[in-house]
Amino acid sequence: ARKIGLAKGDIIIEYNGSRNFNSEKFIALTAKTKKERTKPIMVFVRDGYEYSVRVAPGFLGIAVIDTTVRGPLKKLEPSPEQTPQEDKNKKSKPAQWT
Repeated sequence: ARKIGLAKGDIIIEYNGSRNFNSEKFIALTAKTKKERTKPIMVFVRDGYEYSVRVAPGFLGIAVIDTTVRGPLKKLEPSPEQTPQEDKNKKSKPAQWT
């Protein structure tokens, strides 16, 4: 989870194109991507902003609980002058942008 930029308290709102899921369905979705060997895009919320990252198939190394997210949510665009290495060093932003 750390490799892709997730932090404690981040809320996953989309996985592999699915936004309507609970913890059981999420676990099933990760198992499906592992079986199919696909690298899905995952969208998560941190501090009211949506972030997208491409993740490895299968288990993410996170604890999963059901929750409800209320919007509106903001989409943060990466600044062109920021390098991926700078993003890695900041804990408030994910390491990869898609």
